[in-house]
Amino acid sequence: MVHLRGTAASGDTEPETDPYPDYQIPQGVHQWHRLNAQPAEPASV
Repeated sequence: MVHLRGTAASGDTEPETDPYPDYQIPQGVHQWHRLNAQPAEPASV
């Protein structure tokens, strides 16, 4: 669930395929994703 694509688990960092720079950190990506998703929803609408 925390792993976006399992790349972090494999140790294969692909910034080109993964638009998330903090995807390496499970805790950081969870917070970053939520923080970025919250303002993104109302901003789009």
